[in-house]
Amino acid sequence: DDFGVKYRRREAFDHPLSSLPSLYSVSSSPIGTKYLGLTVAHDRAARTLSLSMPGYVANLLAAVCPSDPPPPAKSPSIYVAPAYGKRGPQQTSSDSSPPATAAEVKTLQQVVGSLLYYGRAVDHRILPAVAALSSHQSSPTANTMASMRRLLGYVSRYPDAFLTFRPSAMLLRVHSDGSHLSRPNSRSVAGGFHFLGTADPTFLNPPIHCFSSQIPVVTAAVSETEYAAAFANGRAAVSEREALYNLGFPQPPTPTPPHTARAVGIATPTAPAKI
Repeated sequence: DDFGVKYRRREAFDHPLSSLPSLYSVSSSPIGTKYLGLTVAHDRAARTLSLSMPGYVANLLAAVCPSDPPPPAKSPSIYVAPAYGKRGPQQTSSDSSPPATAAEVKTLQQVVGSLLYYGRAVDHRILPAVAALSSHQSSPTANTMASMRRLLGYVSRYPDAFLTFRPSAMLLRVHSDGSHLSRPNSRSVAGGFHFLGTADPTFLNPPIHCFSSQIPVVTAAVSETEYAAAFANGRAAVSEREALYNLGFPQPPTPTPPHTARAVGIATPTAPAKI
């Protein structure tokens, strides 16, 4: 129930405040520096707008591990390199470590919920690790808890992430990607990075939407994973295009290039019938 209102004259700001307090308890600020837990910093001279959540990570760490802080980590999760050149089917992974306790399950759920909001808001780098943890919430193990501490170690090392937006032509740009068979039980992951840019393909802004989520079906090939990711990104872009249109920024076609030629062939369709 937070509202951000754009106005040019103080009278326009004061007008709703003349009637809303008769029905609701309302607090207001003529300069919007707080919104949905975010700290907003507008530098008019530099023409930038920054979003941050100072103290959020510190409060989380104090709540879930006050007496046993995790060691600082340089990445949200441990990178496992693929076996390039290996012939034959890729084997699914399994976790044989002991199950987590009831208290650990509750802590995991608290960490996933808190960092999912933080990741979506200001630190999108942690989203793949948070999504991986969330897929284990129903039956976490000791390895799951170790991965959770690794993630907490990363956010403790870099506790105050922020995004800085620059002026653009308000053109929606979508980057799509997929990670094939990177989750237990032969599951794959779709990812997306949506931002407002210009006609210059090298221009980059922080995302207005960023996600990393498990594909709900088992994909049979890398091309299918990439195609599923492109579909998920396209579905998300529909509402973004509608919102931009309603704000006065009608959009040309939004390119969403997958990372494999085969996925492009499936979408066009120009790929051979047999894969």
